[in-house]
Amino acid sequence: MANHAVALHENDIRTELSNAILEAVEDMPSILGQIFSLRHYSNLSIREIARQLGISEGQASTLLLQADQILYRRLRSFHTRRPKGWRSRR
Repeated sequence: MANHAVALHENDIRTELSNAILEAVEDMPSILGQIFSLRHYSNLSIREIARQLGISEGQASTLLLQADQILYRRLRSFHTRRPKGWRSRR
């Protein structure tokens, strides 16, 4: 029964985290949200992103780093909210 409670809590956190990610991406400046989405949702390479947006690979890489940093700062509270006994599935 305890495992079921942990699983429910994990599911709640995943749902909340997914919603928080979407909200954070929507709140980013447009170019950062675009680059983040192209990289993490469309799985495009930096080269493909740069080509698609008409910017250099260096610019695309720098902008992606900025987007990732914004997201990290926004979501770092989720790291401390894992239920007792929770393990990453890596």
